[in-house]
Amino acid sequence: VTRGCPNNCGFCGVSAFRRVYDGLGRFYRIRSVENTIQELEHARRVRPRLRRVRFDDELFVPKRAWIEEFCREYPARVGLPFDILTSPKVLDAWTVDRLADAGLDMVYLGVQTTSAANRQRYDRTVPDAEVRACVQRLHARGIRPVVQVLIDDPDSTLDEQLALLEVLLALPRPYDLLIYSLCHWPGTARTRALIAEGTITDADVEGGTDKVLRQFNADFSVDRKPAERLMLAFAAGAEIGIPVVNIGPGGKADVEEDFERQTDLMAKMADRAAEHGVTLCCKAHVGASIYNT
Repeated sequence: VTRGCPNNCGFCGVSAFRRVYDGLGRFYRIRSVENTIQELEHARRVRPRLRRVRFDDELFVPKRAWIEEFCREYPARVGLPFDILTSPKVLDAWTVDRLADAGLDMVYLGVQTTSAANRQRYDRTVPDAEVRACVQRLHARGIRPVVQVLIDDPDSTLDEQLALLEVLLALPRPYDLLIYSLCHWPGTARTRALIAEGTITDADVEGGTDKVLRQFNADFSVDRKPAERLMLAFAAGAEIGIPVVNIGPGGKADVEEDFERQTDLMAKMADRAAEHGVTLCCKAHVGASIYNT
């Protein structure tokens, strides 16, 4: 439906395109409702088994007049359930109600991280409370929320990661969770900042690496800090019904600083595991900070 995006999020490749096309005309464009509906009517004619529609815009149309016309025409002329990608910032009660009546049954909701980290790194301004309110509105209309978050920013701290976990745990359930790994797209504000501070090099930027082909959706194949891996493990365990996550103690035997650091960290992570409904278990190991019981 749209080309470009009205937002300018620092991590997103679209922000780099905005700079490329600067001065060459309107960057953000919206097709008319009539043009959109005609394409979908054609799709129904040539694909009679078509069962649903996904609007894969960077941000589904945030204009009320367009939404109003769409919600009048779509049910009458297309009539299939549909899903959209959008931000909590634009899904107010008016918009949710009208889209739900038109057939919206699933929303991919770009949250990324906590509001503080979003403002600091990505030029995004969506308060955590607004995310919760948006998920509540979707539940009230029977719409399935799919919450999208972003991990693996090199400057992210454990405190920030735990704060993001708190935000997710505070959201009304049920919801699906999609975890993406930050990819360094050429020319974005975030990529340029990380290169300038010496955190990454050109070899870490897409084109010099193929990370996007391996880690667009985050999994355990990337070398992450232990706490980051544990957060993924807790989420996975809760999703597929694994009740216990087992870890080694880390550190070195008979080094008091290692023992105190590792036990403090395990205590924090055990609390996070419990919030997911799983148990964190530590296995003593010869030569590690906990080597007997």
